[in-house]
Amino acid sequence: MVNSRNRVIALSAVGISGGISAIITIALVGDTFGFPGTVEYRVYETFNRAMGFFIALQTCALLGFHFQNSRALRKVGRAALYLAIIAWIGMALGTAAEFWLYSHLPYGEANMRSTAFSVFSISSLLGGLALLALGIDLFLSQVLPRYFSVILMLYLVIDFGLWIWGQSIFLAPALAALAFGDMALRCLRGSRVLPLEKA
Repeated sequence: MVNSRNRVIALSAVGISGGISAIITIALVGDTFGFPGTVEYRVYETFNRAMGFFIALQTCALLGFHFQNSRALRKVGRAALYLAIIAWIGMALGTAAEFWLYSHLPYGEANMRSTAFSVFSISSLLGGLALLALGIDLFLSQVLPRYFSVILMLYLVIDFGLWIWGQSIFLAPALAALAFGDMALRCLRGSRVLPLEKA
């Protein structure tokens, strides 16, 4: 039991730190872009490399939520959570591959850079759909506060709205990681006690 509690705390803390780090970096650097070979691109490249790492950290928040609450979820909710975790991993890998392995390749061509970005984009969409399904299932089962379910159901709308508003595509995943980490810790503290998996 102690090991399980420590695992949830550690994963949630790492995930929350990834979300906070991403938000701070986005606020400091802003919306950047540049073409390979320019000074602007160096900033853009460094920013995105950091985001790949931060998304990987954010995945831990979803894992912490899983270890704390998975037994309380129904089959649909559990499957949706698994898909969301896979989606976050895909976003991290896609971003890392594009800016660590294929950063030297040009834009607008059918190359591995475009493939890496496609991995991120598809993963991002799957993550949003997974959170929608999880939010609906949690809303119907009422095993968690309804506001958390609503946040998950609105993720796609928030993500699209932020993009339309000109905000970073990395902002919504960071906010979601904060929500998952916070809920896992709240459940662990007993404000809303759910079954804790045995170590």
